[in-house]
Amino acid sequence: MTMKETVNLLDIDTKVNFNDIVMREMGLDIDENDHLYDMETEYLYKVKEKFIRYSEEEYPILYNNEIDMNLIENPKLMEILFGLWIEKWGKRNNYKITSFSQISLKGSKNGFFNITYVNNKGEIKEIKSNIFINESLRIFNLICILNHRPKMYDFSRFNIEIVRKDKNGNGK
Repeated sequence: MTMKETVNLLDIDTKVNFNDIVMREMGLDIDENDHLYDMETEYLYKVKEKFIRYSEEEYPILYNNEIDMNLIENPKLMEILFGLWIEKWGKRNNYKITSFSQISLKGSKNGFFNITYVNNKGEIKEIKSNIFINESLRIFNLICILNHRPKMYDFSRFNIEIVRKDKNGNGK
């Protein structure tokens, strides 16, 4: 297997701290290869046949079959993990999850993350995160709300705008 180096623009402490609290709230851990898995089901997570690798390194070395677990800068990965977590949450509570999505506020970089579900009484319910710039933080905030711990963390330190760049290095 060949290895590749990833380049991160965010300070490593913020990335690691965010990954750690997300793992705690979602019931995730890492195996002996630093690959992410669900502690309840022991399911080893993969995205497009690639393991999600936890690293405390600023520039992690990854194999071709691994992706970096950089949740604060990768809302797509965060949303994939949320999808797996919310499915378990729904089953545990006997709720049918009907949708979840990112909602941007008009004329603003801020937004929220919401889910819609049918509860065990047949009622349609919607729950929204608080409003943040960072899309991954919106998802994490909603997880905390669903875990009945909406005030356990200082969310402000993770409310970082992530500027995505195209293949030429230009901000989008």
